[in-house]
Amino acid sequence: MPKTKASKIEDVHTREAKALKAIYVERAVGSQAEFGAETGIGTQGMVWQYLNAKSPLNLAAAAKFAKALGCAIEDFSPRLAAEARTVSALSPATDAAPAADASRQALPQPTHADYVQLEIHDVRMSAGAGAECIDRSDIVANLPVLKSWALENLGTANPEYVKLVTCAGISMQPTIDDGSLMFVDVRVREFRGDGIYCLAWNEHLIVKRLIADVLSGNLRIVSDNPDKELYPDQIATPREADRLTILGQVRRWFKTCKP
Repeated sequence: MPKTKASKIEDVHTREAKALKAIYVERAVGSQAEFGAETGIGTQGMVWQYLNAKSPLNLAAAAKFAKALGCAIEDFSPRLAAEARTVSALSPATDAAPAADASRQALPQPTHADYVQLEIHDVRMSAGAGAECIDRSDIVANLPVLKSWALENLGTANPEYVKLVTCAGISMQPTIDDGSLMFVDVRVREFRGDGIYCLAWNEHLIVKRLIADVLSGNLRIVSDNPDKELYPDQIATPREADRLTILGQVRRWFKTCKP
């Protein structure tokens, strides 16, 4: 799936970067390029961007920094530590990875036969004006869920068919909150009835509700936010099919917590 450009830098991201940089300067050994390669964070430029608040920290990167620097995510990002605890609460505790303090370890990787691991992609689907598409996405973590839950709620337990991406923005509130993780059935690449879909529309990634107009053949692209002055409905006519690509249907979602 495609991913979006970096999110807007907010005050909380700047504070996190400052705290992380202080720990990094004290504990890191070698160059930023070596650190990025050894930890899997990426290039020297990526490490530099995280340390200088040019790119906001995400949970996967924070876990890698914490492990390499011998500290807790909580030490530089209470926000992401809370998110780690939320994700951990959905994961099974195992003898190999006890659920003690999720903020002090990478995401758990259980191998129990009753669970399937779903990929969390570094993709932010805009619930707003839209986020620009670029060429590829990175898998930042795996989320273990019960196979029985997946079959009941997602219609499949095959991890190739369901990917997790983030909702960015408030246009789908009160249904889907900003920051929620969405379970997307990527088998659905065409309209299959009214529902919530991840879309590429006019070269932007969005998450919206699609509603069919049987008489005209048009599709209404709808925000659930009741403020229609800010989030007006859009229309995709049959002639505009090349401007609208369905990337998958949203089956479930859960809200991640903020401090």
